[in-house]
Amino acid sequence: MNPIRPNAFDPKPQTAATHHPDDDQILAHLSEDLPEQQSVDLQKHLDLCEPCQQRITDLAADTRWWKSASEGLGTLESRARTAKAWTPA
Repeated sequence: MNPIRPNAFDPKPQTAATHHPDDDQILAHLSEDLPEQQSVDLQKHLDLCEPCQQRITDLAADTRWWKSASEGLGTLESRARTAKAWTPA
């Protein structure tokens, strides 16, 4: 862990001292819900850490995550249709 920035991810390859993101942090990164610097740090870690690369692949393949994402998209699509219906032609 970076002593200067708490919750920063160690971008070096895996060592005994490396902090790995938990599932919630990875999912927040996939959903672009992390603060910018935390997302940058996590991405650097993911670029170099094979176990975390496998974990992100597993999480991205999880049908619950896709179901949640598709429900959110459905909401956005219905909002867009509603907005379009109210826009003068």
